[in-house]
Amino acid sequence: VQASTGKFKGYGISMDTLQTNLIAYQDSISARMNIGHLLYNTIQLGNLEFDVLSEGDTAISELLLTKDSTTTFGLKVRILPADSGVFVYPDQLQAFDNDYYIDPKNPVYVGNNNLVFHHFKIDRNDTEINLDGDLNFFDVSLRNINLSRLNFLLSSDTTIINEGNLTAKVSYSRDQQLNLKAGIDNLILYN
Repeated sequence: VQASTGKFKGYGISMDTLQTNLIAYQDSISARMNIGHLLYNTIQLGNLEFDVLSEGDTAISELLLTKDSTTTFGLKVRILPADSGVFVYPDQLQAFDNDYYIDPKNPVYVGNNNLVFHHFKIDRNDTEINLDGDLNFFDVSLRNINLSRLNFLLSSDTTIINEGNLTAKVSYSRDQQLNLKAGIDNLILYN
């Protein structure tokens, strides 16, 4: 099955082109979607490619968002079914042309209206993100997050954040409390 369309605008999303392919044969399914010039409200996201290949009980999925010649976000995962949900094993993560390491032994569990992280870790050089818990109770720690990368979302033609590194710890218990401790080093806005 193939489908394509030209300009689309609705639900805050607009795009120049959308092309999809779906192939199913015996226990294998392959799906591909390409979107050209994707915008969400006024944020220019770029071009989006999404691929899924399923063989038997395992699916491999890859998402790639590019703007100009920069890979803004890339994620490759393996998805394995479980009793009442799925385990998602991230294999590869790329953001702003930088590769990040994800511990392959600690998948994300998605199911029962919940998202569960168990000692989930993303790091690169001296940047680190740790997640532990679910949507009802979680702990998150961020170390040395470069805030200048947010300019991509804040403005397409003006540099707002020239420099700044975020370190934070967040803990949350549903209907009880949210604890946040954060600090930003070397913050420079508008030069």
